[in-house]
Amino acid sequence: MTDLTDRIEAYPFHVRDETLLLSIGRVSVHFNALEHVLSIFISSLIAMKKGVKAGFMTASELSYRKKLVVLASLYKHRIKEPEKINSFDLLIEELQALEKRRDLYLHSFWDMESDGRIMRVKPKATIGKGFNSNPTAANPKELDEFSERIISNGKMVMEVWGEFTDSLEAI
Repeated sequence: MTDLTDRIEAYPFHVRDETLLLSIGRVSVHFNALEHVLSIFISSLIAMKKGVKAGFMTASELSYRKKLVVLASLYKHRIKEPEKINSFDLLIEELQALEKRRDLYLHSFWDMESDGRIMRVKPKATIGKGFNSNPTAANPKELDEFSERIISNGKMVMEVWGEFTDSLEAI
């Protein structure tokens, strides 16, 4: 068989770079953990206490984008200090940016060039620009750094949640 025939037979499941696949997996796992933390925080904001299943059940059915809307709305409803709200708004903006970048990685097609390079391909068609697939070289280090950014922001959400639940204990 020729190299091209081998590639065609394996296509589209021919990307086997373990480092890259592990890096993509880390992004997925850590982002899902972040979504879980958001659901817990929403649940606490709804019920005004820790560990309430009804709020968690509701939050678990929301898309990530809707979780951010509900979380920001509930937070602003419960918290009245402008400094905390401003800081939280910045965190929400960062969480929105994380989703866009996560989508870029997880909703792309990963392709292997004939020279062995792995490329991220995100086909997109727009009225103004027409079709563009914009292939970009795979970079596991970039994915791992993004995964760490997800973890860092998740920890920030947990800190704000902790402050909120601590304030409930004082009531």
